Amino acid sequence: MPVGTSWRRLECFDQAHPNAAGQVGWGMDAKLQQRIEEADVVIALGTRLGEETTLGYTLVKSPVPRQKLVHIYPDSDELGRVFAPVLSIVAGVKGFAQALSELDVVAASEDRKTLVGNAHEEYLATLKPLPAPGPLSLDVIAAAVNEKLGPDACVTVGAGNYALYPHRYRQFRQMGTSLAPTVGSMGYGLPAAISAKLQNREQTVVCYAGDGCFQMTMQELGVALQYKLGIVILVFNNGVWGTIRAHQERDFPGRAIALDFVNPDFTQVIKGYGGYGEVVERTDDFADAFDRALAYADEHQLPALLEIRYDPNGIAPGETLSQIRERSLAAAN
Repeated sequence: MPVGTSWRRLECFDQAHPNAAGQVGWGMDAKLQQRIEEADVVIALGTRLGEETTLGYTLVKSPVPRQKLVHIYPDSDELGRVFAPVLSIVAGVKGFAQALSELDVVAASEDRKTLVGNAHEEYLATLKPLPAPGPLSLDVIAAAVNEKLGPDACVTVGAGNYALYPHRYRQFRQMGTSLAPTVGSMGYGLPAAISAKLQNREQTVVCYAGDGCFQMTMQELGVALQYKLGIVILVFNNGVWGTIRAHQERDFPGRAIALDFVNPDFTQVIKGYGGYGEVVERTDDFADAFDRALAYADEHQLPALLEIRYDPNGIAPGETLSQIRERSLAAAN
């Protein structure tokens, strides 16, 4: 079977595995979404099937899904509460996996092998950077981060549209390599990176943070300084509350309000905490700057920060604010 991994839980299944089909959540690939919508059976293992994983309860509908639903979850109160499954199993992921391992396996048909292979190829195609406006492409630099980091590196994020980029382009391979909030907790990325580095000082830890998101907890740099934690922070500076701007353009096209703000020079902030700072404004400059940041963090055991300045019109992988506005205006007319 193709395996889709729920919202911000990509580390739970090796994304290089031949059965991996990508993430199921906001920003998911349209082809995977279609596969789930047209599936005859959906097996939901260890997930509540919440708003993000069902795309607002449209991918799997409540109370009776279009697909036959097999729901495995450790809390019996959750089973049947929102969705009516054809089969409910009260079990944790480990216990269920152990039980499966004791079953006799029937060899897959050629048709099923083809289906699984096609789903994985479609996922691999999503790792190719999409076009983006302006001189700096978040798609390209997120793909570059994936290429430069080993499989055991940890990537943390806060909440915001910028976080869609690492979750699209990073191939998570094992547990302990992703820390991310599932309910939009802004400011989460930096303290999560600090905790990961405290847990394992040998691990490479990279934090993705939006400019507004980062300023909610950037004083935690003091902890990184005090305990000599060589983390790398990528601050995505577009000068707007991006996610809210996208919502406003969708619901009130051309009438965005109170979303712009003026940022400090983040490179001076990090230097005040004893770390390394550099501004990146062009795609071609990112790879070398990222190497310098990784080397500084490793050598000095102090935080390094790259301030990524980019066009706010590039709001999500393959999508711009202009496109959202134009679609909304067309629908209104």
